[in-house]
Amino acid sequence: EEDHEEAVKRRRRLEKNRQSAHLSRERKRNQVDRLQAQVAQLKHDNMSLAYTLSVYHAEMQRMQEQLSKLTDDRTRALPAAASTADGPTADQHTDQPTT
Repeated sequence: EEDHEEAVKRRRRLEKNRQSAHLSRERKRNQVDRLQAQVAQLKHDNMSLAYTLSVYHAEMQRMQEQLSKLTDDRTRALPAAASTADGPTADQHTDQPTT
């Protein structure tokens, strides 16, 4: 009878261990599935951010080129504008009456 009780206890223990192992494998499988989904989402987000970055980089490049062109245009225009905007010199004003 004691051997029978030991055999019953052993079967119960083995069954509990099987159930516990099954639940552990299921939890691990679920965790792996969640992590794989997270990796896929992060890869998608990364690709989206990389595309957005490339768009902004191209826009910045275009704006830098535009700024450079405008700066060059302004630099070339300043000497011409300065020579025509100087007006009469101080000794040219001496002939005019003062009020």
